[in-house]
Amino acid sequence: GLGDVYKRQVWLHGGGNIGGSGAEPRFDGEAFVRRGDVVLVTFNYRLGFLGFLDLSEMWGDEYQDSANNGLKDQMLALKWVRRNIHAFSGDPGNVTAFGESAGGTALVGLLGTDHPEQLFDRAIIQSRGKPIRHSVAKDVSRIYRQLAAQMGVESTEDWMAMDEETVFHLMTKMKEHVGSGMEMEALHGPTYGEDLVISMLPEERLRTGHASELEIMIGTTMDESRLWVDSDPTLCERDPFHNELTEGDPLLGLAALIMAKVVKLDITGVDPNRKSFTDGQAMLSITDEIFFRIPSFDFADAHVDGGGKTYMYIFEYPVNRPDNCQHNSSPHAVEIPFVFHNLDDAFNLKRIGPARDEKDGKAREDLADTTQDAWLSFSRSGDPNVEGTPLGVWPLYDSVNRPTLVLSANPRVVNNPFGFERTLLELFGADELDLFE
Repeated sequence: GLGDVYKRQVWLHGGGNIGGSGAEPRFDGEAFVRRGDVVLVTFNYRLGFLGFLDLSEMWGDEYQDSANNGLKDQMLALKWVRRNIHAFSGDPGNVTAFGESAGGTALVGLLGTDHPEQLFDRAIIQSRGKPIRHSVAKDVSRIYRQLAAQMGVESTEDWMAMDEETVFHLMTKMKEHVGSGMEMEALHGPTYGEDLVISMLPEERLRTGHASELEIMIGTTMDESRLWVDSDPTLCERDPFHNELTEGDPLLGLAALIMAKVVKLDITGVDPNRKSFTDGQAMLSITDEIFFRIPSFDFADAHVDGGGKTYMYIFEYPVNRPDNCQHNSSPHAVEIPFVFHNLDDAFNLKRIGPARDEKDGKAREDLADTTQDAWLSFSRSGDPNVEGTPLGVWPLYDSVNRPTLVLSANPRVVNNPFGFERTLLELFGADELDLFE
């Protein structure tokens, strides 16, 4: 009512740091605020090389943190909202930032800055990626400069005078150079290194107790990498010996083949669908572990080991996409229609497909209610548990048992999900694989 003070949630959109907007219809917050006592804020930030390009070799050392311009936009927006939200009936002392994909990676980076408590009180990190080492950001900058020179963009004046068409042309040339949408996205984002706004890998800093007063909820979808089948339908058919992870190396190929067979065994019993996977689908699951799940668990481990309070989840909804091998999987971003309760949005429907029947439609609505209630509860108190919901008890995370809620129509708590696969990947050294190397 008039005069009430509401909790505040701030949404950081995804898009691989090369696209997206906080104003997309699928992020419409009406259902969110109608269901919970929150003020919901979204904002935009600089993307692509405008937001994440190291300019120091062109313009001097004072520009070396230009690789974090997009992140610094986010910091300014969060500080502005903290200062001014009271004018919109928001509570400046109870702020939850939540973001998916690039937005989740941004939150990882923001938690690694000097004073994240000035930005928010808790964070929900959905399907995070990996921050970028400063040395890699410098390499990316050199490639951009070489490609720009081919377009006649060389001097400072040329760079400053680029119009929208030239910006998009340069981004297109970079995507063609790196060869895949996933790699293109991975080359733009929060950058860490000495004298930067993120001085070290955020996980390393969290282990020291940094940001331990901030509560975190973090998770992934069950089948993250299936999303990229839309841009490359051959992904589900790839040979373990010939892909971007193994590059034809026979030892790596053998390791990948072994891992593919292990994935299909589903030893921990988390995802019975894996027993029918092809080798290519199993390889995508290995990619899930390396680039999404292991980094998320490492981050959660670091936060709780540093004294922080953390909840872990894996989101599961089998999309109805019989047109490709996303069908019956839970790809990257599948949780967004449920978090925002915008199941009928055209973009969301394209991603998750139409309801199979009345029962599936009801299951979707129920899962959206349950998911949104958990997000709202966490934003209020730092605890996603809601009495009387189908979730049951969502336990606090610890780095020994790694209790994880599978958030689905059949919610269940699993300890150390896919832990056997993780152990094998660590044995092979694959958990350290980097798209940039």
